Amino acid sequence: MERRFVLAFALSFLVLLVYPHFLQRFYPAQKRVAQMPLPANNVEEKALPSRETLPRDSGGVVLQETKLDYEDSVYAATFTNLGAGMTSLSLKAFANGVAHGNFLMEESKGIPPAFTIRIFRKGAWEESAYKLERKEDHSVVFVSEEPGQFRVKKSFRFLPETYTLALQLDIENLSSGPQTFPCELVAPLFVGDTPDRNKMNLEVDYVKEGQMEVKSAQALAKQGFLKEGPLEWVALEKKYFALVIKPETRVEYARSSYNKTFLTHSLKLDSADVAPGETLSRRFVIYAGPKSYDALKSSRLGFEKILHTKILGGFWIYFLILLKFFYKIFHNYGVAIIVLSSLIKLIFAPLTHMSFDSMRKMQALQPKLKALQEQHKKDPQKLNQEVMELYKKHKANPFGGCLPLLLQMPIFVALYQTFSTAIELRGAPFFGWVTDLSEPDRLFLLPFSLPFLGNQVNVLPVLMLGTMVWQQKITPQTAATKEQEMMTTLMPIMFGFIFYSLPSGLVLYWIVNNLLTIFHQMLMKKFHIAPTN
Repeated sequence: MERRFVLAFALSFLVLLVYPHFLQRFYPAQKRVAQMPLPANNVEEKALPSRETLPRDSGGVVLQETKLDYEDSVYAATFTNLGAGMTSLSLKAFANGVAHGNFLMEESKGIPPAFTIRIFRKGAWEESAYKLERKEDHSVVFVSEEPGQFRVKKSFRFLPETYTLALQLDIENLSSGPQTFPCELVAPLFVGDTPDRNKMNLEVDYVKEGQMEVKSAQALAKQGFLKEGPLEWVALEKKYFALVIKPETRVEYARSSYNKTFLTHSLKLDSADVAPGETLSRRFVIYAGPKSYDALKSSRLGFEKILHTKILGGFWIYFLILLKFFYKIFHNYGVAIIVLSSLIKLIFAPLTHMSFDSMRKMQALQPKLKALQEQHKKDPQKLNQEVMELYKKHKANPFGGCLPLLLQMPIFVALYQTFSTAIELRGAPFFGWVTDLSEPDRLFLLPFSLPFLGNQVNVLPVLMLGTMVWQQKITPQTAATKEQEMMTTLMPIMFGFIFYSLPSGLVLYWIVNNLLTIFHQMLMKKFHIAPTN
């Protein structure tokens, strides 16, 4: 029974460690709807005009594409008059030396500019060519007109010192009769800079009646997804950044797609009849920024919900708050991790002591257990009965040594989420070669790749492996069979492989935890603290 437990525990622990690579399969229970393929489009989808077929104004003059650069303390953006959208959008505070590492939008063929508005006209979704009406410190306004039919004004207003902007669409009916203007907003998020190991962080979100539904990019890859409304807001996510769109009008549905370079939402807005001379207005609040709890919460629209879609919900945010608190004191996230690890170890010290106590009892009972195994080797049922009586007599718990580790599992998982997704730890150095605690601590690259490890030489996982072996050597051994001894021997090696590609901040946490456990065991031996009973 003990051997089966050790094997089951080891396998369970392994699953918990590698679960982020299959995270999309383990979302918390949420309101679900059956996945629906995108409907066959019975209207023509017209792309933005190419340079060979540029649109003409009412006088027949060809409208050339013109671009406009916008910059403030937060954003650097480029607008185009074709569609009056953004061909590029980057966050100035998050340039990390990686090409496009801070881009939310990047110009690409086949992808409409961000925040393009399509109007359903003459049996097709059409984009218009616009003229710049005005550009001010924090606003850009475009206009487009079809004489005798309608006039469209698109106004972008950037809220100073925030990651929020407002988009307003005004469509004036210039005809002599009522018209209906079905509209669709296209919102792409550039994800072409996402390496394969981070593609599990690519997600789309839909909030309907207060409930959030999450879809992974992989689920959209084949045929997209259609989410019926009314929707309160939608979001597109990659590892560190997000694009959130909240229309102030009813959304009939959202069509979502993924093509390895972009995640895209197309929002079909509620239609309305517009009388002659009247204006139809549609407004949107847009968050385009880091997946920072403080920044998302500052919108006061509930956008921070996108941080609660992990397997433990928002539990990891509390550890981020603690890390940020220690960072304010020590000004180094590596030191903050050491302090946090020490604090957690101190909290669990009584349980750790109980664990050592249980293991020493089990070690003392090994001769009697082996005698029972020899005596009842042909009667397993009798052997189990005698073993249980022996445990009961000596008040020994064969599972007691595992209790602290099991209780720390949620903490470990939450810390993994913190180090893997918190924008605050992106590029955070510790010392020496550890320059980014959110990534493995690569010392140098080999000219060749090793099986399962790649070509990176990471030092901290090797140090962690050493601390696990050291801890194993001084820990009371309770293995009663050769199979258990083999499992105990292989555990550090297995963990070394698992931790090799994990964030260096998490590996640092585990090293500190191991060293403190070793120190605790050495204290018990030095002062000859005997097991109870």
